[in-house]
Amino acid sequence: MAAAAVMVARQGRELQRYDATYEGFVLPLRVTAELDRWPEMAARRREWVSAADAIARCPHLWMREALQRFADTVVQAQA
Repeated sequence: MAAAAVMVARQGRELQRYDATYEGFVLPLRVTAELDRWPEMAARRREWVSAADAIARCPHLWMREALQRFADTVVQAQA
């Protein structure tokens, strides 16, 4: 069906604004089925967006950088 990514935790880098270290992981997923109902549907909303839109919506620079690296990897793999 589609390629997707889930961002978990935080990226390992210092951010001056928060004075903290964040560690993060982008986990690639291959979506093979889309369910009409899922266990956490009351707490989460599903929305399919382009990589560019997902990057634009990220509130933190480290998230945008991680998603951009993932998107670049997917494009290279498809070439």
